Amino acid sequence: MTRQLTPEILVLIAGHLARDKPTLLNMSMLRKEIYSLMLPILYHSNEFLELAGTLRFCQAIIHHPESPGRFVHQLYMQLLFWGIPVPRMSPDNPSVPEIVQISLNRMPNLQGLSLFGLSLFDPIDFSDCSFKLKSLLITPPVTKFTAILIRSQPTIVELKIAPLKPGGQCIDADHLIGPGIFPNLKTLTACTKAIRVLAPGRPIEHVVMQMCSKDDLNTASILATLASLDQTSTPVKSLWADLDGHPEVNGWNLIELLKSTELPSSLVRLTIKANLMVAKDPNHLGCVTRSLQGFTALKYFEVEETTQGVIEHPDIHEMFDTMFSALGEMIDMDALWRDSCPNLISVKLFDKNVV
Repeated sequence: MTRQLTPEILVLIAGHLARDKPTLLNMSMLRKEIYSLMLPILYHSNEFLELAGTLRFCQAIIHHPESPGRFVHQLYMQLLFWGIPVPRMSPDNPSVPEIVQISLNRMPNLQGLSLFGLSLFDPIDFSDCSFKLKSLLITPPVTKFTAILIRSQPTIVELKIAPLKPGGQCIDADHLIGPGIFPNLKTLTACTKAIRVLAPGRPIEHVVMQMCSKDDLNTASILATLASLDQTSTPVKSLWADLDGHPEVNGWNLIELLKSTELPSSLVRLTIKANLMVAKDPNHLGCVTRSLQGFTALKYFEVEETTQGVIEHPDIHEMFDTMFSALGEMIDMDALWRDSCPNLISVKLFDKNVV
């Protein structure tokens, strides 16, 4: 027996096809009422990596009679490869930045905004945007136009500062200092220099720390960054640290540096990136477990492989597998970790679950 495709069933189907936008668009052309039902799913979350798709989306937001901008909650636009503003030729021929700006002004329910390469678009004025963001991704440098966006969004709880390339331009701290800037920030992804500026006085609980080529590449600067995490208004619960390529500090000795702060008493989750070549020494794992003895709240510990280590030693994983199997026959790996950190629920080393 064939059941009738009711609007409710069609919406359910559309939900399963949410990432297949071309198919959804074809389905929506069947009947006008079906199209209106699918609009929220079509526009809820969008990701654009090139200019053509971005412009089609922005034009639809501006000109569609159903005002689909109200349905947009998540938006990612990569502006990296088309960051040279096109001069406005006439009132009827707006430039690309103007089109983006107009469309953003028509997304009142936008909560997550990622503008990778935003700094290339100085002409975008965010002063009239009606949305209240929870999540924001931007690329340095932070210009005066980006600062307008930041100062108008006290609702942001997650901030990601992503350079156009590793070790690229850093932030202008002057735009991030002042009353009312990120008062509710809980999750921060940034370089060591930006963390020192943003952490003190804010309720940050989750930190992703990346190396900054514009910062002093020494142990003292890392210690200063870690010390700034002691100055948050709430204890930091998770830290993911990638110091791949740092001349003085790596993932392994970062654990010891953390002991100079209050973080061991609050961290529930710790993830470091480290060179697997060091871990091939069986005695090294014992040293790591002893280093974690002061982390009284730690439940999840993970070590990820550094990019540099994979490039220099592409066969290291096979070597580690052999060593890991041999160690498993010699000692109780689970007990080794739990003796040092009895609260541990999970330990993962280079994609291998130990606990």
